[in-house]
Amino acid sequence: MKLINIFLSLILIACLLLILANAGHWLVIDQPPRKADVIIVLSGGPGRTQMGIDLYRLGYAPYLLFTSGDSSMEAEAVGQGIPA
Repeated sequence: MKLINIFLSLILIACLLLILANAGHWLVIDQPPRKADVIIVLSGGPGRTQMGIDLYRLGYAPYLLFTSGDSSMEAEAVGQGIPA
């Protein structure tokens, strides 16, 4: 009985790990961008700053807001000609 409980627990843990490993894919909504008041650029992923800059240049919003605690994202944008 104890062996069965351990086996079932391992299966449950494996299933949870598979679900958690793929959770990010379920959260992605693939929609075209639309005009807004501000473009919020979340930190934590490669290419996010550049995507925000590209959307700004295409006229989707008049402002960029960076959520990063450091100033590297803003510095990158300013370095590419975006007003501070």
